[in-house]
Amino acid sequence: MLKSIAILLLGAPLTAAAAPPAALSLEETFETYVQVIVHGDTPSKEKLRHHLRAYANSDSVEVTVNAIDALQLPKAAFNGTAMEPVASALEMRQKAMSCTITDITQETVHSTSQATVAYRCAFPDLSGFFPTYRDAQKRRADVGDDPEHAKALFAAFANALREAPDHSYESSTVFLQSAGGGHWMALDLPLLGTALLQQVLPFDAWNTRIEAEAVPVVTGVPTCDLMMAAQLRFFARHHPQSPFLGNGVLQRNLLKRVEGMSDAEATRDCQIVHERNRELWNREKTD
Repeated sequence: MLKSIAILLLGAPLTAAAAPPAALSLEETFETYVQVIVHGDTPSKEKLRHHLRAYANSDSVEVTVNAIDALQLPKAAFNGTAMEPVASALEMRQKAMSCTITDITQETVHSTSQATVAYRCAFPDLSGFFPTYRDAQKRRADVGDDPEHAKALFAAFANALREAPDHSYESSTVFLQSAGGGHWMALDLPLLGTALLQQVLPFDAWNTRIEAEAVPVVTGVPTCDLMMAAQLRFFARHHPQSPFLGNGVLQRNLLKRVEGMSDAEATRDCQIVHERNRELWNREKTD
């Protein structure tokens, strides 16, 4: 069943197949993915294409491989704009980023060999630039957009990106192996690209953090605190007699809900709740 899921992830099979390349080891497969996702390495892209075709013989391999090159689109989009220094800094810092395996656990599930691979990456820690970004956003709110000021901000961010110390990002991914001890394919390692973008271009998270500074702290996770503030505003406006407004039950329920979650897990969970309630919250804003 897991093999069927993997084939669906890659698309419909091709009608003609080339001779399959020699299977990469699990460690080699992980490294090939990392070289594509983190470094955008061209030879690794070609190696991964052959590897995935041998695994599932799919006609969507080209799209899959190009899509997981995490920094390809932002670097291209920034060129020729005020953020061009950021593209240059990304190019430079990209060469120094790395991911290594820290643990492997293998098992057989529904007759399919699979492995859970824990890994650690060294990504730039840009948290020290947040106060500068917050001050710039406050200035923008006070005086409006200023192209020269934005240009200076992006140049300063580019310098911070070049010089930022490393910090560890840790996660895990599941690989499935084709029959007969053959090729491996990652089910969710492409999500590493999303994590990488959030680390090197943290503007969305910073904007959320700035917005959350204006609401009461419940969990300390900005997305969750904003979600709770919106819920409370909705009840105050549409159900002012609700007991939920005064007894703290909503806050306690939220704390219980995110208990034991990492900040990233809690953020994703609260985003789901936020989307589910968005219609109600939008009505609150427009009524």
